[in-house]
Amino acid sequence: LFKIKNFLFFKKVKEYPPVISSLEIKNGSIREINITTTSLSIKNGLVDNIEGIYFSIILPENFDKNKNYDLLVWLHGGPHRQSSLGFHPYLSYGMYDYLLEKIREENFIITKIDYVGSFGYGRKFAEDLKFNIGKKDVESVFKVIEKIKAEYSINKINLMGISYGGYLSLKAIYEHPEQIERAISINGVTDWWTLINNNPSSIFKIFFESNDYDTNKKYYNQASVFLEPERLRNKKILIIYGEKDSTVPVSQEKLFLEKFNGIANLSVLSFPKEKHVFYSIENWENLLQKIKSFLTD
Repeated sequence: LFKIKNFLFFKKVKEYPPVISSLEIKNGSIREINITTTSLSIKNGLVDNIEGIYFSIILPENFDKNKNYDLLVWLHGGPHRQSSLGFHPYLSYGMYDYLLEKIREENFIITKIDYVGSFGYGRKFAEDLKFNIGKKDVESVFKVIEKIKAEYSINKINLMGISYGGYLSLKAIYEHPEQIERAISINGVTDWWTLINNNPSSIFKIFFESNDYDTNKKYYNQASVFLEPERLRNKKILIIYGEKDSTVPVSQEKLFLEKFNGIANLSVLSFPKEKHVFYSIENWENLLQKIKSFLTD
């Protein structure tokens, strides 16, 4: 994780929960660090899969199989990351786990999906997203949703994602607006052509043949949420972003807001000093309250 003077601090991820330890560089001795916290206990849920697409289901307290529940689908960033079905490998994901736990307390069923393109399931699974952005990722999300609907009594289906997951939330509601009630995009990509054209060295270029629009028109159109704006007529969408974000430039959110102004039912929350990863506790509290209000109004 980090180095302080003669000590390297790291986490032993094979343990659950992960154990924080220190390595004394000079002599190689390792010591576990006893950390006492008053942190919220996070529910891991039940892990399941459909056709090799893994996901976790986290049920509300006092779950009653005879009642209907709203569903919130969490979509991680990356896409070469994972939803952390057992633990969160990124510090920022710990905060989103906390946020999901607070939403679960509002009587929501939570699911975290490792859609096509996620890592941890072999090279082919990760690379299957190449030339398939907006297609195989969306298909995998709805395969999971259909499986959940077959096993639980679901009322409204809501999507929320960070970065690539933010894009996927928008693309999924764009493709199936009749099934999705609301979508939340946090620091999400909204237009791949603009993103890659403005930054030809973007890591996302690997999912397309090149940054040339004519060469890649088929794939950019496949990934687009802009071709038929009326699909999102009156759909409830919350756009959240840090105004100092350089990983996914703010221009991405502004492009979407301009395109769907007067079409979608848009809500916006921005943080002037935040980047791609949010740090301010005050902003996290504001984020939580905004999302809870958006999902429950």
